Amino acid sequence: MTWEQLLKVDPCTLEAKEMLYQVLEKMGANNDLLESLRSDTDDDVREMLEDFSRTSPQKDIFKSLLRNWDMCIVESRKNPNTPQVEMDSSDMYKILKGGKTTDRQSLKDAITVTTEKLNYESNARLLYGNRKQETAIYVKTDDIFYDTLREEYIKYYMENMQVEGRYIGSVKNHARAKIQPTSIRSMVGRYLRALGYEYMHNETRLWRKIK
Repeated sequence: MTWEQLLKVDPCTLEAKEMLYQVLEKMGANNDLLESLRSDTDDDVREMLEDFSRTSPQKDIFKSLLRNWDMCIVESRKNPNTPQVEMDSSDMYKILKGGKTTDRQSLKDAITVTTEKLNYESNARLLYGNRKQETAIYVKTDDIFYDTLREEYIKYYMENMQVEGRYIGSVKNHARAKIQPTSIRSMVGRYLRALGYEYMHNETRLWRKIK
């Protein structure tokens, strides 16, 4: 029996399709892509998996799916009654749950643009040896700031990491997991200070930079 024939008849293929469907659905794939899994040939599905395993930001997940599929086929050749080797669900979803590290350059670019979009000028009395009025630029690191930062991070991540548009769902999941005030506030602060801002230490989370 050839490799192509085996893929068409063994139950491993059905399980591989089901697992791929679940992963893509969790990543936010559109309905057209999900429905195509039902009609695509086994070779098409394998080609899709191999492509994802090379180019997707979540490539580790797709490599695991491929490995699981191949292990099942090997076991089926040895003993047709042997059930498929199951992949640990923690391996399948660990990246979707935030395992991918934050791309520092994309974050730096996103913070720069977000700060430019949300800052505003104001005159204030500032104390630097003597009392005088200065023009300062202010930015608040509030919910709007982080929402905008998340959107900009997605754009720069896809550009800097050369991610194709069809993988935007997985990048959005990555951004939602990583761009959270509780986990990234200190990193945002370091970049703002590098841009010349100082934290005013009040409840509004206001930063300012003297012009």
